[in-house]
Amino acid sequence: MTLKTNVMWVTAQVLGYMDPNFDVYEFAEACGISTTTRWGRKDGGIDAGLRKDQYGRMMRPGTWAIDENEVITTVTSDFFHSPTCEMFRQGWQGAPVLSYPADAVPPRWSPCSHCRPQAQG
Repeated sequence: MTLKTNVMWVTAQVLGYMDPNFDVYEFAEACGISTTTRWGRKDGGIDAGLRKDQYGRMMRPGTWAIDENEVITTVTSDFFHSPTCEMFRQGWQGAPVLSYPADAVPPRWSPCSHCRPQAQG
C-alpha cells in the first residue's frame, strides 16, 4: 500500500501542477487508495504528500520551486503579483490562487506596483 500511495503522490504532483482544478482526493480514490479516516473524515495525509506553496499551488514536479515566470492573482483581485509579493501575502484572503505565465495574463488584471514596477507604464 505504501508503494501505491507514493506512486499516486508522484503522479498527482505532475497532474496538479499542470491542472489547477486537479482534485487529489478524486485521483487517490481512482487509484484505489482510501481517502477517509476510520471515522469517515477526509484523510489530510492524502493532501500532505504533495509539495505546495503557502497559497496551495503545486510546486514544479521534482522540486520545491515555483516557476519564476509566473504571476498570481485571485478572482476577487484587481492586480496580478509575483509569487513573492509582500502586498499579496498580507492581503490574500484565502481565495483560490490563479497563476499565469507573466506574458499571458488576461487584461482584466493590472500589474501590482509593489512587486512589478517594471511592468508599469
